[in-house]
Amino acid sequence: MPGIGIYTSAIIRDGNRFLLTRHIHIGVPVWLMPGGKPEPDESAKECLIRELREELAIEVCDCSFYGAYLSEFNGREWVGLFFQIDSFTGIPEIQEPTKHSDMEWMTLEEMQKVAIVQPEMGIAKYILSIKNNG
Repeated sequence: MPGIGIYTSAIIRDGNRFLLTRHIHIGVPVWLMPGGKPEPDESAKECLIRELREELAIEVCDCSFYGAYLSEFNGREWVGLFFQIDSFTGIPEIQEPTKHSDMEWMTLEEMQKVAIVQPEMGIAKYILSIKNNG
């Protein structure tokens, strides 16, 4: 089994909706929070900022580390480093159609009806449970 992979993900919210992109380049079409894998010598935060610029044409103004999530996907363990995007400029728009076929703002209920990986679903459920209970 290959070593543990690392990726970054952006938690971008509009009320109770989360921004997701439909990834088509990872073997199976699946909805994920935007982000990607770091380049050599790139920090997680630098990676996320670069990926959002490349994938969605937005510039992150303010973000903070939210948490990490260990999961398995396609026979490999992955550590997802999730960042809350507090502010950005630009209007999100797919820039890499060979990697992402679509982009949607989804509620938790909508997320439960599509193919989405566990980390994103778990993070969204946790965030909304805090909002509703706090």
